Amino acid sequence: MEGRIKKHIHILLAAFTASAVIFLVNGLIPSFLNGFPEGINTDLSRLWFSNRAEELFHIRYADSEYGRRILVLGLQKAGYAIGIPYQLSFNLINFLANFFFLYFAIELGRMRYKQLNPWLFAGFVGLSFPVLFAYLPVIFTYDDTLQFALLSGFMFYLFKGKQAATYLCFFLACLSRETSLVFAVFLLIYFWKEGSDLRSFLSAILPYGLLALIYLYILYWRMDSSMLERSSEFLLGQRFFAYEDNFADVYKVIEALLYIAAVYLLPFIVLRRSWGRVRGSSVFQAALGLIIVNLLLCFVSSLATEARLYTMTLIPLFPLLAKPLSAIYEDLKSQKGIYPLSIGLSIMLSACLIALYRPEVERAFYVFAPYLFLYFSFCFYLIFKKRFNPR
Repeated sequence: MEGRIKKHIHILLAAFTASAVIFLVNGLIPSFLNGFPEGINTDLSRLWFSNRAEELFHIRYADSEYGRRILVLGLQKAGYAIGIPYQLSFNLINFLANFFFLYFAIELGRMRYKQLNPWLFAGFVGLSFPVLFAYLPVIFTYDDTLQFALLSGFMFYLFKGKQAATYLCFFLACLSRETSLVFAVFLLIYFWKEGSDLRSFLSAILPYGLLALIYLYILYWRMDSSMLERSSEFLLGQRFFAYEDNFADVYKVIEALLYIAAVYLLPFIVLRRSWGRVRGSSVFQAALGLIIVNLLLCFVSSLATEARLYTMTLIPLFPLLAKPLSAIYEDLKSQKGIYPLSIGLSIMLSACLIALYRPEVERAFYVFAPYLFLYFSFCFYLIFKKRFNPR
């Protein structure tokens, strides 16, 4: 019992520490956490009050696209009613959302590998590109972190077989952001693979269909006629023509592909370690279907350079990533010496990719390029080290 308590404390501390690091990074850089000051932020008061946060709340609340995502805005409105400034309520909501996202991520990893080091997995998830830079406008809208927390809770309770908590997390995830509905792809494939017959498949999937209908009714009820009209204009005039902007020039395509690789390359390198074991599992096949459908939707109906759009599709893979990630970490710890050829090739290839990187928001280059260079160098090193290291 004492050992289990200590383990759980380590999980909580790892999730809290990773959340604190994310907030430190985004609190220093001009971001949604501090109201976008000029230059590096050293004023702590901006973390609980900024005029920009209040302005953004009212813009979002009246907007046809943002206004239908009622969870974060509703919590901010309730907080303001009891005297909590919009900036502080936003930061509290997102810190807690980050904490629970990382907590559930670690617990998902421990489902398949009880010996998982929580600090390792918290670092793996928390230092990923769209999570570490979560609150920069190039990546973030305002409800993504809460969506990730609810979707990770949804997957955790789904795999645990706790139906009431599963349904609640799924429904709240939809309320936080309508893109959560894309997880229907995962559910359809997963329950089809896991079900013994058509009846069991239908009985498993129908409750989610009912929850989706309830969500759509609430969405319709939330909007007045003016908001419905603006939403229709947005859907017909912009949403389904986003692909024109995504393929407007070669540098936009390259930027989007680099961000996609920054989300998926390392996890799939890790999964390669256990490829024979994971590729036939219903979880992996359902997650792969989810990733493919989500990528297609992102390129057709949203800005494909918004890296946050891909992160949520990794959540079902967390149980499969834990053991091979731990094995790779132990390999790197026990490695003796350095291997110049592997390192050199990795750095050269990474430098070539960064040379092609021309972000649409130019100032993003100075934050993202160093990270992406290190990320791709590490990924290429993991690929090359067994090919070129001396035996």
